[in-house]
Amino acid sequence: MRDETSPAGNRTRPLGTLAVALLASAAGVGWTRWCWRSANAPQPELLAALKARRSPTPASATPPSRVLVVVIDGLGYDPAGVVDLGGGRCWTARVDMGTPTLSRPDYHVILTGIPQRAAGIMNNAHQGVARADTLAARVRSQGGRVAWALNGVTWFHDLAGAPRDRLHFSESARAAAEDLLRGWREGASFGVLHLMAVDDAGHERGGASPEYADAARRMASVVRDLRARLTDDTLVFVGADHGHLPRGGHGGPEPAVRFTRWQAFHPRCSGRRPRDSGTIPAVDLAPTLARSLGVSAPALHLGTARAVEGGSDRRDPGAALREEAYASTLRSLRRRRALLAVGSGLAVLALAVQLGLRGARRSRVLRAALVPAGAVLGWVLWVPRPLSLSTMGSQNQFVRESLRGMVLGATLLALLSLRREDSPRGALLAAVAGWAAVAAATGGGLGGLHPTEAELVWVPAMGFLPVAVTMALAVERLWCHLRARYTR
Repeated sequence: MRDETSPAGNRTRPLGTLAVALLASAAGVGWTRWCWRSANAPQPELLAALKARRSPTPASATPPSRVLVVVIDGLGYDPAGVVDLGGGRCWTARVDMGTPTLSRPDYHVILTGIPQRAAGIMNNAHQGVARADTLAARVRSQGGRVAWALNGVTWFHDLAGAPRDRLHFSESARAAAEDLLRGWREGASFGVLHLMAVDDAGHERGGASPEYADAARRMASVVRDLRARLTDDTLVFVGADHGHLPRGGHGGPEPAVRFTRWQAFHPRCSGRRPRDSGTIPAVDLAPTLARSLGVSAPALHLGTARAVEGGSDRRDPGAALREEAYASTLRSLRRRRALLAVGSGLAVLALAVQLGLRGARRSRVLRAALVPAGAVLGWVLWVPRPLSLSTMGSQNQFVRESLRGMVLGATLLALLSLRREDSPRGALLAAVAGWAAVAAATGGGLGGLHPTEAELVWVPAMGFLPVAVTMALAVERLWCHLRARYTR
């Protein structure tokens, strides 16, 4: 029988631990990628609750009015007032975009009037068309034409475009605006101009940087020039999909990224005091735009049609029923998911402990449990700001900082707690235990105020724990092997 403490026995352990590290790391990366993409799976129960109370969309021979929507991506609420869009302002509102504050989910809200979660579009990895009736479809149903002038990404058109729409994509904001004008002269009734420079500056330099403010001023200049060249029959809405944290990044529930300012402009409003709707939810944008266009609102919307120039706000009775059904169904789903996540996490953790207790001393299991605890502690201490989807800034930055913190914490406690004679099974146990512990810890968050934080950050990040833990254990085993070999 081979002596487990002999140099010959130790010689195989580093290789075994490295094999475990590779397998667990591959599983962790796969888990993370799967979580990120599967977050966009359709939500059949939520959509069914809305469709059961679908509003009628009567056909009308009346052509739509002309409405242009300008989305300055990443601009936020602009509390400092650096953006001057010119006079003739008819209406203003502070819009709560909801969570997650990511572009493609927010575009879907603007076009359909249903929340991100109801559609099941939770991040920018979504591919395909909108999952509900859209403003563009309502315009086409009344004989109107649609124009898209998109700078940076084509996601608006991907969600709601049609073959006969006019589409222009450009890396230049002014070129996109020029093409929008051409589409307007050709008779488009509804247009979307998307401008990307502010969001780029926010990601690269942060929302408090001079570069961000300069990009906002430049895009405001594009909008002013565009308005000056439009005909007097066009109502122009200008707004944003999200803001940026002072150091950059968006996606979470922070006020700086969640609230945006939307305004409507027309020459006839010059000299008037604009109507202020206060703070409104983003689901109000679609019915408000539909009212200004003179078309029926998207069939599943949950919002209120705000009065932009005259009259009073109008609430569709069907929207109120849909909102009530949506809230009730969402509460039920959150309870079920939270129970499932916590139960699954505790079950896997119990199984890992039982595997560790078989043929092993109890102290070895307790020492192994310190390693995932170190990974979590290192993660929390390393990232120097609250962990939310907005801390991504860019996804790569979030991944780098998360891995760095977890590796440091796990390595420290691995070196302090594990002994030379521990087998590679300890690495697997630590990885599984870490995975399960985070599942149990975050599962309860699925029923909290901002469940997207758990679903889009914490739960996918579970995949990084096996990577960090097994890397730390592999380093520790190699160190023990070399020490045993050269100091005997």
